[in-house]
Amino acid sequence: MMPSPSRLSDAQNQLVLDASVLINLLGTGEPAKILRALDRRIIVEAYALGEVTIDPSTNGSPEPILNSMASTGQIHAERLSSRGFDLFLSLTGAEFQAGLGDGEAAVIAHAVENGAAAVLDDRKATRTARSKFPQLPIFNSLDLLSHENVLQQFGEEALGDLIFKALRHARMRVPPDYLDWVVALIGEHRARECPSIKWSGK
Repeated sequence: MMPSPSRLSDAQNQLVLDASVLINLLGTGEPAKILRALDRRIIVEAYALGEVTIDPSTNGSPEPILNSMASTGQIHAERLSSRGFDLFLSLTGAEFQAGLGDGEAAVIAHAVENGAAAVLDDRKATRTARSKFPQLPIFNSLDLLSHENVLQQFGEEALGDLIFKALRHARMRVPPDYLDWVVALIGEHRARECPSIKWSGK
């Protein structure tokens, strides 16, 4: 089985997901099964949850699957505390030149406040979080999807199909460090069909 490039370790047992990450999981068509395999407490802050307006795997409303996952405890919808809101304002305020969108700022603030890890795909949000909160663990969608538990749950072929769906339906971003792994998993032919990754072969 292929080695996993995921940086996620057992130390990170609480994850706060940004909207883009949740959309990527929905794009696989198997978000609940993926989260069960990860076996962690998954938090979606209210601002970020409000940005998830479509299920890319169906082009329909995300409410049925989100409500189902919330009812079974696979995701936990939470709101910022008063201190978390102050952190949120510091990240979105007009005086902060690199101000972030509400969803990304809320994810970072909630993770800092609760000693959790932030899961973000936005490069600007990631840079900002690392600059302002250097001790905050930060991961991305592929850290979740490539985790060894997920790989063992689905196997390489099925996981390749799920990741290809996320790339096609949700236009999931692939950071450079994960590109070779993704291409090896889904195959070069399918990689060339994904507008969100730039792959021309070697």
